[in-house]
Amino acid sequence: MEGKTVQKRKYKRMVFADRQRIEELLDKGTSTKDIASEIGVSVPTIYKEAVRGYSAEKAQKAVGR
Repeated sequence: MEGKTVQKRKYKRMVFADRQRIEELLDKGTSTKDIASEIGVSVPTIYKEAVRGYSAEKAQKAVGR
């Protein structure tokens, strides 16, 4: 496959520590934009996580890991 470039995936799979940090930042009133920037994920990802409760433990169970 000459001439084709392989693109790396641009997403990051979140781990429990990321969810704990989201919980801390949400509790402090940090904006979703700032949280997304710190964690290294998109703003919609933070919104999806916030909809889950927000408890890091509940979010982790919700994704089944």
